[in-house]
Amino acid sequence: MAQALNFLPLGFVYATWSGVGTVLTVLAGMWLFKEKMNRQAWIGMGILIAGIVLLNAA
Repeated sequence: MAQALNFLPLGFVYATWSGVGTVLTVLAGMWLFKEKMNRQAWIGMGILIAGIVLLNAA
């Protein structure tokens, strides 16, 4: 992350880092602890991923 800050704006890097970390944490919880996700959780994850993709595309 420190290296990315040499070339990219802080807001962009932090938003991407936070979003990817959140998605990976949820997936790890589902895999390791057999947590279940309802429809709202899946929609929220989709919106988060779409936001990260749009941010990176801009």
